[in-house]
Amino acid sequence: MPNNNSFSITRKFWSPSVTSQFCVCPIPFHFDTYRGCSYGCLFCFARDFIEFTRRNQDESKRKQSYLEGNDSKGLQRWIDKVLASDSYDYTKAETVAFKERIPVKIGATADPFPIIEKTERITYDCLKVFQKYDYPVQISTKNPEIFLSYASDFIGANIALNVSCSFIDDDIAR
Repeated sequence: MPNNNSFSITRKFWSPSVTSQFCVCPIPFHFDTYRGCSYGCLFCFARDFIEFTRRNQDESKRKQSYLEGNDSKGLQRWIDKVLASDSYDYTKAETVAFKERIPVKIGATADPFPIIEKTERITYDCLKVFQKYDYPVQISTKNPEIFLSYASDFIGANIALNVSCSFIDDDIAR
C-alpha cells in the first residue's frame, strides 16, 4: 500500500533463497524485505549484490542506486504453494528449508528497517506472514528503532533480533 508522501517505493516479489555465498553467516536461508540500502556502509560485503556504486567514487555517488520492497502477498502465495505439496523437491533448496523450518534470516543483503519502513511497513507485513505460521525468523539490522515501534504486535512471535553497530572510534563503540 503506497503511503501518502510524494515518494512511494516499488514493490515486487522475490522468493526466499538458500545460499552458501556468505561464509560468515550461519543461516543460509534468507529473505530480504528490501533491495538496496539506505545506510551505504563502505565496508558492506553485500554492496555488489544490490547495485551500489563503487567505493572509489566521490561521496555523493556512494549512495544506493535504488530501493525497492518485497511483496508480502507474494510471500503468502509462495508459502501456500510450498505447503500445498506433500513431496520434497530437492532441486529447490528454499522449499526444503521452509518445510524443515530452518530459520529464515531477514537482513542478509539489505537492512530490513530503512527509514521508509515507518510508512511502507514492508518488513512488518512480511513478519506478519511468518508469524501466521510461527516460523522462526532471525532479523539483522542497524536500526532496531523501527522494529521496536511495533514490537508489541509480535509478542510471542518466533523472532530473534540482532543489531550491529560499527564505529571507527573505540570510545564511541564502547
